[in-house]
Amino acid sequence: MIIIATRTISTELGPMSVEMDAPAQLGADFACVYRIRGPRTSKRGRAMGADRFQALQLAMERIGADLRASPEFEAGALECLGMSEPGFPLPESIAHLGWAKPNGH
Repeated sequence: MIIIATRTISTELGPMSVEMDAPAQLGADFACVYRIRGPRTSKRGRAMGADRFQALQLAMERIGADLRASPEFEAGALECLGMSEPGFPLPESIAHLGWAKPNGH
């Protein structure tokens, strides 16, 4: 496990951290493991890709989806790097939901 990126996200419930490992070959494909830890979230995920770039891209999108589904997001805004969003893309299938605060929080 080689951590290649970390990010801290501010939430109304307290900080969340995201870590991403370097993609590693797993059979013919590549796996990119990530971890999300927050006041109410503890998640380890993995995205598979045909090459390292695809594994990284899909892991970023899965992180975005996991953050949007988190209790921290439900409680209010996720903010990072001066933006009113955590800075991760959402998969195309849920991109229309965006990062707007739920229920007007």
